[in-house]
Formats: sequence, C-alpha cells, structure tokens
Amino acid sequence: MRKALVGIAISLVTLVVMAELLAVAWYGLTRGRLFYTSEHTVQQEEALLEEAVDAASPWGVRHRLHPYFGFTKWTAPERRINNEGFPGNQHDFPFRKTSPRQYIVAVFGGSVATSFTNLGQERLIQRLQEHPALADREIVLLNMAQGGYKQPQSLLALSYYLAAGQEIDLVINLDGFNEVALSARNASMNIDAAMPSGDHLLPLADLVNQSVLTPERVAALHDIYTRQQRLARLAKGVAGARLASVAFVREQLYRIETARYRQAVMQFQESQQTPTNVSDRSLIFIAPSLTGADEDALFRRVADIWANSSAMMHALLAQRGIPYYHFLQPNQYVSAKPLSAEERRYAYSPEHPYAVGAVKGYPYLLARAEDLRRQGVRFVNAVDAFDAHPETLYIDDCCHFNRRGAEILADLVADAILASPPFAGAGEDLGALPGPAHNGGRP
Repeated sequence: MRKALVGIAISLVTLVVMAELLAVAWYGLTRGRLFYTSEHTVQQEEALLEEAVDAASPWGVRHRLHPYFGFTKWTAPERRINNEGFPGNQHDFPFRKTSPRQYIVAVFGGSVATSFTNLGQERLIQRLQEHPALADREIVLLNMAQGGYKQPQSLLALSYYLAAGQEIDLVINLDGFNEVALSARNASMNIDAAMPSGDHLLPLADLVNQSVLTPERVAALHDIYTRQQRLARLAKGVAGARLASVAFVREQLYRIETARYRQAVMQFQESQQTPTNVSDRSLIFIAPSLTGADEDALFRRVADIWANSSAMMHALLAQRGIPYYHFLQPNQYVSAKPLSAEERRYAYSPEHPYAVGAVKGYPYLLARAEDLRRQGVRFVNAVDAFDAHPETLYIDDCCHFNRRGAEILADLVADAILASPPFAGAGEDLGALPGPAHNGGRP
C-alpha cells in the first residue's frame, strides 16, 4: 500500500510538473515572455476587460447618454475612466499642461483606438522621442476615443474639447471599422448612418422609453449583467494565478464565458426591432435611415460622412497649427494577414454581422483615400499592417488585437509621423515643431 501511494504521489507530481512546463511553453509562445517574470492578465485588450467589470448600472448598461456625443461610459474613480467617461486616461478633461515641456497627443476613434492608446502607449512614446526635438519632452497621450464611436462623433468630440480649452499638439485618428460595421447594423434597425451606433444607443433610449422595456428584455439585461460579474471574477483569477497551468485553465474558462457573454449581448441587440425612438412619443430623437435597403447607397453615405468628418478635423486643426494623421485601422476580415490556429478558433467568424459590414464597406472607404490626401489630410492605409505577421495578434472576432499588435501598429504610426512634415528634416529647435501657439503644422 505504501509503495502504491508513493507511486500515485510521484505520478501526480510528474503530471503537475509536466502541465506546468507545457503551460509555461504555451505562455512563452503566445506572449513572447516568461510567465513568472511578467504581469499575467487575460489576453484581451483593456476595453474588453472594462466591459467585463463595469457594473455601474443596475441594468448592466455600461454607458450613459451624452448630449453631444450620443453616449459615454460611466465614470469610475477606482478605474481608468476619467471625469468625461473616456477610458484609459490618467487625466481628466480638459487636461492643462503643467510644464512647457509637455507634448500632448490626442487619439480619436473607437474601441480599437482606445486599446491602441492603452497597449501601444509605451512603444509610441518611445518611437516619437526618437525625434531630436521630442527627445526630452514629456509626451502625454490622451485617449479621446470611445468604444462604439464612429464619425461624426470624433469630429464632435474634437470640436467640443477644443472649444472647452483642451490643449493639443498632435492628433491621431484611428478608425474605419466602426463606420462600416456599425452603420450596417444601424441600417438593419432603420437608423441613419450619421446617427450613433444603435447597438449602444438603443438600450439607453429604451431605459428612457420604459414602455418598450419588456420583462423579457429586463431579464436579458440581467443575464448580461450576471455574465459581466462572472467575467470580472475570472479575469481577477487569471491575474492572481501564481502557476502558469492555473492561469492557462482560468484563461480558457474566461474565453468560454466571453463567447457566452458576447452571444447574450448579440441576442439582446437582435431583439431590438425598428426603434420606437423615432415616434413622436419618445423623448430621444433618432433619425431614420435615409438609404433603406440599398447597400450601395448606404456605404456611399458612410464613406461620405467618414471622409467629410476627417477633412473637417484636419481643417479645424490646421487653423491652429496642429498636425493631424488619419489611419485606416487593420481588420482580420479585410486584410491578407495569415491567421494563426488560435485566431482561426477565436477571432474569425465570417458570418458575424460586423464582419459582413466590414467586407462590404472597406472598399468604399479606400475609394476616398486620394480625395482625403488632395484635401491635405495625412491619410495612411494601415489595413495591411499585420500582413507579414503570422503570430496571434487578434483576440476576438470583432476587431481588437493584443499588445503585440498594438506595438506593431505603434511603429507604423510613428514611422508615418516622423517621415512627414513638420517632423521630417526638422532640427532640434523646439519652435520648429507644431503647437497651439505657432503655425508649424499648418500646410
């Protein structure tokens, strides 16, 4: 009996050790670093984790109505959501410079831009400081992007914060996916493409228009809220794991629960029929679709709104000598990136409603590229940014990528900025660089 127990114990220890070694190898291959010497969190971009832990509303709704932008997030003092409801910021808006050495870079767009600001911040700052005039400057990144935003929301946010006195030295706009994917969703709900995302706005409108908040929809919201809480516990469990094998198991559970959470959200969104908000009885106005079921007319309108908004952002900033860079974001459904086995399993669903909108809509955006450049916009097509990278970069079947993807994109963004006026060929004279007080960035 003693020998048998010893044999069982040795077998169990061997099994645990082998499992740990395999998990360490998996972690190194997927993350590029050793498990025990690095911060280990669920391999999801921060915007997704915010969705998982944000339980500010008893209905499980993560947003609140905004009189100018359509919606913004609930503020949370204990988390990185500032006074205006923008995630990923350590500063409230408007942020005032505390030193003339500070150089403010504002990032606009949707959740991909938010994730890029968070995960790619260190690499972007490091690369920008390669310029002699920025080497000893404190570069401050302000995330003015918001999950679900699409043009003209970024244009409105820029106009509002400039009017409110926000100082900005350089603007990066990373967008495109939400414009086509969410506008296609809007069309299915009879909402105009120029309106904010119906997927985000209608749940808030329904809370105001309580006549359409049926018991079934209340139950669906409660289910979403419950799953958010479960995801939060799983995410904390991954972060607190001391063994790679434990982290691996918890992360797989997190992935399974994430899929269920997203399915619950999609089912709730699909339950939203033609919005009653359009009726005269509603307190919230949402314009009906102007294009109906005509896909060509829809995506032409989307491209017009997108291009016009970008040109207006450029014109507004050029008056103040602030350079503006517009990047069309990469996406797994419209690029030639070789997908890893993990990406094919978790991050690729060709029938996803967002994927359908992206595939159909991106060509319309690309057709406006030269028009934007003729208007002076520094426009960069970054769709192929990941095409030479077979490793796992995308982490969901929407559009988001991991830290490595953010760093690759940060290099592309920095290269484009440093290779163009007013940076290219500029000396070490700080006055040669753009800023609100001079005309360095004016074309």
